This record gives sequence, structure tokens and C-alpha cells, in this order.
Amino acid sequence: MRTLRIAATLLLAAASLTPAKGGERPISIGTNLLGYLYLGTINIDVGIGIDRHWSTHIRGNYNPFQWEVASGVFQDKKLSVSAEGRYWPWHTLSGWFFGGGIQYQRYNRGGIFSPTASEGDAGGFTLSGGYALMLSRRVNLEFGAGVWGGYTKYREYQVPRCGKLIGQGYKFFILPNDLRISAVFTF
Repeated sequence: MRTLRIAATLLLAAASLTPAKGGERPISIGTNLLGYLYLGTINIDVGIGIDRHWSTHIRGNYNPFQWEVASGVFQDKKLSVSAEGRYWPWHTLSGWFFGGGIQYQRYNRGGIFSPTASEGDAGGFTLSGGYALMLSRRVNLEFGAGVWGGYTKYREYQVPRCGKLIGQGYKFFILPNDLRISAVFTF
């Protein structure tokens, strides 16, 4: 909850900065289509242009689903919140972009690549890049990817459901993050 408050404060602070030329602040609302393909992860991204070349974004991901198959159970349950600043060399919300930010995630995953399960909290910094293809004046198709590095406090279990505790602790991680093909609407 604390991370969500920090991300919301950063977004509101960025929105109060001097508007882009012409007095307008472009706003975007998007969703990552690949997220839905990955076990039904529900997601949203809200962005505000703060200058001709800069925007700030807040993003949320939620996956409450557990899937039962003949070989057992698999899941990648998560609640994730991130805040990001992006630099756009050409113009805000169109063309290439490079970004960096912070991310927090509470997770419970298991049974996907191994029979063990882990749950915990992770937080850290992100770097990302991509391209926003303008399909029309108000619709973009955004392609992107990033990396996420930080620390996690975790517990590991023998099996995904009601398993024996086999390990716990803290560890550093660097992971691919935010692989996306997003439908984005701009206002």
C-alpha cells in the first residue's frame, strides 16, 4: 500500500508540472495484450505527458488465477504496481521511448517451470524501452520490453498447494520485465 501511495504521489506531482506547448497535457490509457495471454493477467497503464519529450506512467498488474491441469496446479498470482518516467526523442506518446522507474510486486507462483512454489514481496528499479506506433490520432500500438532489478523476501514450498516449507530469505534479482504489445488510447 505504501508503494501505491508513493507511485500515485509521483504521478500527481508530474501532472502538476508545466504543461506541454499549447497548454495541453496528453493523457494515455493502455493495456498490455500479452499480459492477458500470460495466464490472464489483468493490467492497466495510465500516462501523462509533462513536456514535449517526457511523460510519467503508473501501471498495475493483477492475476488472481490458479490453473488446474492433469499434471497438477500452476499459478503466477501477483499484484504489481510501478511508476515510470519516459523520455521520447521525437514527441511524447509517439515513436521511440526509453524509461526508468520503481516497481513493487506481491507474488505467489509455482508449478510452471518446476514443481516448487514461491511467494513473497519484491521491489526494485526498472529500465525499459520501446516504440509507440501511431495507428490514428487517438490510438497507438506500443511495443516494449525492460529489465527489473531489486530484492525479494521469499518463502519456497515443495509443491504449489499446501506444500512443505523448504526455504526462505532475501535475495537479489535481475529479471526480464514488462514484455508488451499494448493497445493505447490517447486524449
